[in-house]
Amino acid sequence: MSSIQAASTLAHPLRYEDDLPERDIQLLNLHGSLSWLADKETRAAWKFELSDLRSMDYWSALKRGSATLFPMVVLTNRKAEMTLQWPFSLAYDVFERRMATSDHWLVAGYRFGDEPVNSALKRAASLRSSMEREPPEVLVVTTTTADSGMRGKVAQALGIPLAQVQVETSGLPTAVGTDVWQTWAS
Repeated sequence: MSSIQAASTLAHPLRYEDDLPERDIQLLNLHGSLSWLADKETRAAWKFELSDLRSMDYWSALKRGSATLFPMVVLTNRKAEMTLQWPFSLAYDVFERRMATSDHWLVAGYRFGDEPVNSALKRAASLRSSMEREPPEVLVVTTTTADSGMRGKVAQALGIPLAQVQVETSGLPTAVGTDVWQTWAS
């Protein structure tokens, strides 16, 4: 699939395989994006810049029913089903494999209430075990006061020992450099 030109906007095709460059930090849109648009008939999909979609008044066209491409996002009531379909399944697969090879997991702004994400993290931890690797060091950064059960909830959700989980409640970027952060990063 190649890039497409819509009006004066260039869009790039979504990946069909894991050809991302190896980097220490990667961002994966597990649940899609309003800027991912797909053709309902062919299922071909592209990533647009949100600013370009705004400038071409895409949202008005979608509301009027005259848009020919439609957003690809995982809806809350269809999460389990949709995350098994491309392109979301590719993102989850890459996420699991990359997490399985990472020794330090930083989880920021997430309270472990999304079952597909929890399952992916648990599978990644299990894959580490099958590769005879130690469980990951997990740091959960949140801005809410962590109750005494948060570490246990995370350890249980991931299927790892409680000692592997730390919780920092100062939020980002304040958490960077705290004692908990330093312990996790070492």
